[in-house]
Amino acid sequence: MRSSLSPLAAVEARRLLTHPILLMGTALSALAIAFSVSREGQLHSFLLMGLAVLPLALGTFVAANQAALRSRRDRAEELLDTLPQDARTRTGAQLLAVLAALPIAVALLAAAYLLFGAADGLVISAVGARRVPAVVELLQGPLLVLALGALGVLLGRIAPVTPLALLLVAAIVFVEVPLAAWTPETQWRWAVPLVNNIIAVPDGWTSCEPQMDRDCGIVERFDTVAMAWHLVALAVVTAAASAAALAARRRD
Repeated sequence: MRSSLSPLAAVEARRLLTHPILLMGTALSALAIAFSVSREGQLHSFLLMGLAVLPLALGTFVAANQAALRSRRDRAEELLDTLPQDARTRTGAQLLAVLAALPIAVALLAAAYLLFGAADGLVISAVGARRVPAVVELLQGPLLVLALGALGVLLGRIAPVTPLALLLVAAIVFVEVPLAAWTPETQWRWAVPLVNNIIAVPDGWTSCEPQMDRDCGIVERFDTVAMAWHLVALAVVTAAASAAALAARRRD
């Protein structure tokens, strides 16, 4: 199995990286970073937490799902089952291919880190307070890419419905806006794939930065402990989805 897995994974990785949806997600991530350079430090903080690579992660989810559906879509499932590489091997190759998107996520976040000047601290308040993003915050984006990629493969194995992944992308975006972007006072904010660990003062608004006419919430703190637990959850989801995809039998 190992001898056939590596070359098959390389083929799957090349297909994944050239998938139009993944390329579109990469382009949207790059544009989000480029157009946010002149924005406020609080937005920069959220972008570096993974918002910058959310389009890439969603593109990876759809591309990985389409890879898992390819044999069914091409009506080649029975023919492929006669080859030495069984469905488990093909699924393993598709899961390994998701790793190919990881360097893209890291490169995008590294570029954002440099463009935003995060090493010198991001301005997060009207009085000019600065803060350097924590490591746990920077890790969320890459882990999100892996988790959604693994879930995309699993979805293709257990629910071979082509439009389903796109519908789930819309659902993710729909819940991310109120539960992450708006930093609400609810525990549900930690249940979404991409979380924002900025804890804001309730109903507190002021200038985002000194001499800036744009208003932001007043930052009370950054909950890095909760973010660390969220990273553990993403890692568990990635492992569980991968194991389930390998064990799953395709449903017709």
